[in-house]
Amino acid sequence: MKLPAGTSVYVGAPSKPLGPKISERIGIALRRIPGICEAHLPQMYIKDVVDPPEQVLIVVSEDRVATMPTGIGEALSRAFPEGISLTVFELSRDDPTLTAVRNAGCELTLRGPLNKLRLAH
Repeated sequence: MKLPAGTSVYVGAPSKPLGPKISERIGIALRRIPGICEAHLPQMYIKDVVDPPEQVLIVVSEDRVATMPTGIGEALSRAFPEGISLTVFELSRDDPTLTAVRNAGCELTLRGPLNKLRLAH
């Protein structure tokens, strides 16, 4: 996300979050895309950018320079029910906004459940 220096960014937990099933579907879709190390669904307000406030998807890339991994749009179109759309921003791991995004407590699970190993006796 490229914003002019001094731009105020407000981030918090959404007042009316997407349902848990949709959030889970987004996490499942994103975990299949290489280059994504974190994803969050906070509510955000940035005057003239995200105005009025809305729940957005923040994708954090593994690279130090934020470059949107390919396939996100296609993956999300499969994850959402018809008629739902979501603004997507990408942040690098070094972006100072990421601290506020993490503090909102809206991180998606990008890893599947651990497989239980059966040991032969």
